[in-house]
Amino acid sequence: MTTEVNVFKQKILPKLTDVAFLVASSLLYAISYNMFLVPGSIFVGGVGGIATVLNIKFGLPTGIIIIALNVPLIIGFIIAYGWRSSIKTIIGVLTTSVFVDVTAALNIFPAAFDPSDKILNALFGGITLGAALGVLFWRGITTGGTDIAALLLKTKIKRVSTSTLILICDGAVIVFAAIMMNDWLTVLYSFLAVFMMTSTLGFVTGGFDKGSLVYIFSEKTDEIAETISKTLDRGVTLLDGMGWYTKREQKIIMCAVKKNELYKIKFIAKTVDPRSFIIVSESDETIGEGFKTSLGEMGFEEKEKKKKP
Repeated sequence: MTTEVNVFKQKILPKLTDVAFLVASSLLYAISYNMFLVPGSIFVGGVGGIATVLNIKFGLPTGIIIIALNVPLIIGFIIAYGWRSSIKTIIGVLTTSVFVDVTAALNIFPAAFDPSDKILNALFGGITLGAALGVLFWRGITTGGTDIAALLLKTKIKRVSTSTLILICDGAVIVFAAIMMNDWLTVLYSFLAVFMMTSTLGFVTGGFDKGSLVYIFSEKTDEIAETISKTLDRGVTLLDGMGWYTKREQKIIMCAVKKNELYKIKFIAKTVDPRSFIIVSESDETIGEGFKTSLGEMGFEEKEKKKKP
């Protein structure tokens, strides 16, 4: 029975979680394009921006154009990151694009504002798209376009954040879109949408990485540490300390937890020892088992290069 539970937690549950996040993010992606970006003639850059131009000028399906334009980028992504990372990318491109076209055909997400309300369309279009991309990136999935272009540039430009690279790529496409549409005023609204998108993307991806570092001072160190280990399944470290006033040596509990586990660890400490003293500090990034496992901002690792003999 224990083996079956472990198999479910280690293999099946992560896949089900990926599917759930993929569906939710694809819906947000479709909402962004069908309710805000396309009706408001807002171009967020990349493949999506080009597809929006072709949709407005020639009535071509946005999703199909996104898939077609992504083919060469995906090939480059496979070369840089390998097939393992690319499978999720291909799934992300296909799923989000299909959601955009299907929901548009069924008119599930009609235009939220009048086309003349450029600011509202840009604001909400950028926020919903940034949220969709942020959740997908967190699960190691990309929707193609400037996402892939930024990741490819990231292999060469390590010090620049992915969201900044996306902003640069999108800016170039927005200028191209303005030329095609012969409307330079739309550049301002499009850059507003891109700014909101990248800001939301940075907030979402950063928010998933952030955690808390908890220090617990107590006379019942062993009991609290054992309860945390069993209840939260978190690693606990005991540090050597000494109270200056009492001049007495004691163990200090240090534990890294996720935001949603913070209340639980404080509850455990106060339940076991009501007199326990707790210090909580914020961790901008936590890498390791039970947290983020990759070194980058997203769940992608470059393919290992073969060493020359």
